[in-house]
Amino acid sequence: MFLTLTGCLKISIGNDNPDNPQENICPDQPKTALTSKNTETIVLTDQPLNKSKQVTSTKMVGYTFNAQSGQKLELSIDDDVCEWLYAPDGQLITNSELTQTGQYTLQLSTIKGSKTVNLNINFASNVVATSPTAIAPAPSTPTVRQSLNPSTPAYTPPPPAYTPPPPTNTLQNYIWVSQSGLTRVNNLDQICQGNSTLNSVQTVFGYNKPPFLGSISISNPKTGGCNRGEVFYGYFDLAGNAGHCMGNVTINWGNNNNAYFYWTITNLGSTCPMGTANWEINTYPVAN
Repeated sequence: MFLTLTGCLKISIGNDNPDNPQENICPDQPKTALTSKNTETIVLTDQPLNKSKQVTSTKMVGYTFNAQSGQKLELSIDDDVCEWLYAPDGQLITNSELTQTGQYTLQLSTIKGSKTVNLNINFASNVVATSPTAIAPAPSTPTVRQSLNPSTPAYTPPPPAYTPPPPTNTLQNYIWVSQSGLTRVNNLDQICQGNSTLNSVQTVFGYNKPPFLGSISISNPKTGGCNRGEVFYGYFDLAGNAGHCMGNVTINWGNNNNAYFYWTITNLGSTCPMGTANWEINTYPVAN
């Protein structure tokens, strides 16, 4: 069954007990709690991602993923499977449009019994999440004046020359910054030209926190420029007055060369005393 998510309630096709139809209807809320052992973190793009797991009516299976406000979710899932989608603020949502930026959780269970559930999930390809974009001023046009001599035709200036924006493989001396300016990555597009190390990285983990400085190592750099929807995976090592934090980082390349960072701290504790392990921020390029 393919659907654009419209709710968490599905009625099974079969009805083994017509005297008690409630047995074949998904409940409004999950009956059992979702554990971290049965939860998998996934990265979504506009290309379908296939997942297959054994699910029962008493054992919840979950997937967490990050999304930006304005994106829409599409999924294809087997019949007789219940699904619940929770927003970053913990509220259950019943439509495909994702109105918050953050981590979403999809929970699955069967109506009864046990089965292997096949799931295909992705973002709608014709929806682009909103993000800050620098707007260039409109070029000035010379004023056209009417000739005083009727025999002399009026001057018509040529159209202004078009200067296209630079492609990703020609960006040089750009800094990728967040809207607050607290996250700054020099020459992020190096990972689009075969370089795997970013040595000038700054970010913060929490409000009113001092910045962390350090480096990112990318495991899958590419050459020839970056395209929207490409995902890079790596490891970060950052230190500052608030501690020394290390962990995994995922970078999603978006429209207009925007880059969305997902940070997962792996040494949370006395060395890296942050409130939570997961952080995310959107960045966009500005000339240095």
